[in-house]
Amino acid sequence: MAFLSFFTALEYLLNLLSEFWDSTGQFVLVKGAPASGKTELLGRFAHHAAESDAWVLYAAGSLAEHSIQAGVIDQLFTSPGLPERTIERVTELLIADPFLGNGNPDSSKAVRHAQARAVHEMCAELVTLAKIRPVVICVDDIQFVDAWSLQLLLSLQRRIGSSRILLVATEREPYNPSWPAPRSEVVLHPHRQLTLAPWSVAGVTETLAQWLDAATAERLAPAVHELTGGHPMLVDGLIEDHRARERALGATDDERLAVGAAFGHAVLASVRRLDPELLDIAQAIAVLGADGTPEMISRILGIKQKAVEQGIDVMASAGLLRDGDFRHPVAAEAVLGSLPAEHGAELQVRAAELLYDRAAPSGAVAAHLLAADTAPGAWAVQVLRDAAEQARAVDDNGSAARFLELALTAVTDERERLDITGTLVFVTWRVNPSVAIRHAAPLRAALQRGELSGRAVVAVLRCALWSGDEETVSRSLTVLSESLGPDDARTAAQIRVARLWFYGPAHGRLPDFGDPSRTSAEPWTTAINTLSTVLTHGGSDAATASAEQVLQSCQLGDIELESVAAAIMTLVAGGEVSRAIWWCDEIIRDAVRHHTVTWQAALSALRSGIAYRRGELAAAAIQSEAALGLLPPESWGVLISGPLTTMLLAYTAMGDLASASAAARHPVPQAMFGTVNGLMYLHARGQYYLAEDRVLAAISDFQTCGRLMREWALDVPVLVPWRVDLAEANLRLGHAAVARELVKQQLSQQTPLDARTRGVSLRVLAACSGPTQRAAFLQQAVDCLQGPSDRLELAKALSELSQAHQQLGEFEQARALARRAAQEMKTYRSGAMLLQLTHERAKPDRSPVEERTEPIPRLSEAERRVAELAALGHTNREVSRRLFITVSTVEQHLTKVYRKLGVNSRADLPTGLALHNNAVPTGEVDAS
Repeated sequence: MAFLSFFTALEYLLNLLSEFWDSTGQFVLVKGAPASGKTELLGRFAHHAAESDAWVLYAAGSLAEHSIQAGVIDQLFTSPGLPERTIERVTELLIADPFLGNGNPDSSKAVRHAQARAVHEMCAELVTLAKIRPVVICVDDIQFVDAWSLQLLLSLQRRIGSSRILLVATEREPYNPSWPAPRSEVVLHPHRQLTLAPWSVAGVTETLAQWLDAATAERLAPAVHELTGGHPMLVDGLIEDHRARERALGATDDERLAVGAAFGHAVLASVRRLDPELLDIAQAIAVLGADGTPEMISRILGIKQKAVEQGIDVMASAGLLRDGDFRHPVAAEAVLGSLPAEHGAELQVRAAELLYDRAAPSGAVAAHLLAADTAPGAWAVQVLRDAAEQARAVDDNGSAARFLELALTAVTDERERLDITGTLVFVTWRVNPSVAIRHAAPLRAALQRGELSGRAVVAVLRCALWSGDEETVSRSLTVLSESLGPDDARTAAQIRVARLWFYGPAHGRLPDFGDPSRTSAEPWTTAINTLSTVLTHGGSDAATASAEQVLQSCQLGDIELESVAAAIMTLVAGGEVSRAIWWCDEIIRDAVRHHTVTWQAALSALRSGIAYRRGELAAAAIQSEAALGLLPPESWGVLISGPLTTMLLAYTAMGDLASASAAARHPVPQAMFGTVNGLMYLHARGQYYLAEDRVLAAISDFQTCGRLMREWALDVPVLVPWRVDLAEANLRLGHAAVARELVKQQLSQQTPLDARTRGVSLRVLAACSGPTQRAAFLQQAVDCLQGPSDRLELAKALSELSQAHQQLGEFEQARALARRAAQEMKTYRSGAMLLQLTHERAKPDRSPVEERTEPIPRLSEAERRVAELAALGHTNREVSRRLFITVSTVEQHLTKVYRKLGVNSRADLPTGLALHNNAVPTGEVDAS
């Protein structure tokens, strides 16, 4: 007959059962492919039959137990609910008859006669039961029933026409001639035959609806059918996984199908139920994955390819495989988990060897070696190294590190070991510098012994600069200066810039490196050499042009981070702050895309410092905190001064001295104070001390900063304007003459001042001068601070200029300046409010006693993104295009933002509102 769906077949059997009470018996054979639902169908039918008050006898044939004679008979007559008398009688027959101890059914005529007599009496017992109420006999997998039990079923088949006995059996198809018993005549002449088709999507939906709500069942059914092929046992596994997630998480918005442990267990159970010998093939498929051709599987298992092909066909018909592989990774993981560890490693190594012999990609071979956790020989070491390079090329630093770590366990040549370790240091440094520094320990030892050269020395230098290890930095620079040749000009230029930007041009304890004036045929090398002049001569047009060239050519390489940072700061020194921000944001986005966390963290800290220089205090504080959280504290090394410096400066300027104090208490390595980064930290801490009215402590930090800058030939105000800070501290003590002299020294330096530093210097000089001079100096300060400079410093200068005109009796001009100052301060205050809102959002829920009487409004993620773009000057239409929302939605968001921040227009919005990775998102925004 035609294929029937599961539920159609069940309905057919149930109708037959209802008619069966008033009719004679029948034999129904249900056929179907493996895992088409035959067992599930028989189980449900037996359950309904038991509820109808019939006697129900249930048994299942098994390939593993086929040689156990009368095994199915024993199952049938130990079914629950049978009369004790019947069970005792059948037990007596089984014990008394000689066939139980003889594995050969044709051993003798006497045995066959005794056997026939026992079978006849068992049939008589069933016929007697059927006179009381109907008897339903269910036999699953009849093709595996033992020979003596088949005799009973054959005898019943001849008798049920006159008794109320309903025999329902299942048979797997196609029939396999390799099965140990010949096909019984029992299954050749059934009264009725049903051929079961796998569950359709509709059938899966109906089953899901018994456990899940109708809408969820309808939504999940196609995916469930795709993963199971309509296999009932696998469907049940997915249902259990979905319900387990609901129990663990409650109601969830996650509409994805839950695929977990229950599904994996169902796959494994299905394989074992089909045929225990199929498990070896399934395990080989799980090991080989997409490479699991029948030929490869037969080689890895050492069995005939024909047997493999038959096993694959059986598992495919059962819905377990598609195109020779498992339908979901969870299925493969479950099968792999069934492998004993030693045997699993053996299969993985054998797979790696076979793939290597076939010149498979190194990554595929190395994955098997990694799974086996062994590298058997020199060929494996080379494969792992090649795979690591391929992983690095696609920014998979985690896999690259694991490949290299495994290679190190098997390498025998010491030079090769050091080379692999150097590569491992570079790979791990991109993600976690503290791990890289630990890996670099054997390289440092080799360097001290004079056994290290080439790229491995650069790896040691990389870690030593980061951790502030001056001794190792010095030794590395000496070795590199002797070993780098003319072809290494670009590397030499990058090393020189890195050394300068960590330690300055004249750090007494370190050797110089390279000659920046030496010409090179490569424009990039010339450009990067020019960057070092900023540390001695300040910004210049040539340095700015070189910075642009470097940034246009930079890559997320092993030693280029300092070159990129130097180029960005060169743009700042040259007054190109907007370009510096643009480049910084672009490279941060690139670092995020390439999963280079170290670059992202360092440049995010730099970006927060630029935000502070522009007077965007809230953004600077938020960005520096976000940067600090990207790496563990121990991974920052001496560069932890970057985010902490900005946090100190921004919180101090906003008057949030509690947060500034927390930043000042953050542990820092002592080696940091021997670096340029330490100078910037001293300057920031001095400003915090000054705000705390700890003037002498502030003066100590400013003086130490100035002394070191002079000693290191690094007295460049664009980095640290220490004289202005020291002048302000002296003003606090009433030492106006000392303050005036310090500011004049700064203004008269040969190193050119950027507009911001000149403006701040003139404002402090005005505080040391009389009313007429004060107004003139303040006007000059305002002129310097106009444009894209520090808006907070501009607000200060305008306010003080207003007071100066007030003292001179120029009231109209004083009022106009006061209005301008108030407008600038309003923007500053809205930025501070944003920071407060962000901090409130991050705090845990307060108790009712701690709650504010007036709740603080919060910017939603959508509102924040719109506000950021609007604050940067984008029109509503431009914002809508960038965020893929309507202009009307933009207007609605801005209205809410104005109300929450207490501002009147987009001109009042604080710039630099980004809270995540300092990047302006360009994807869709939640319109809520």
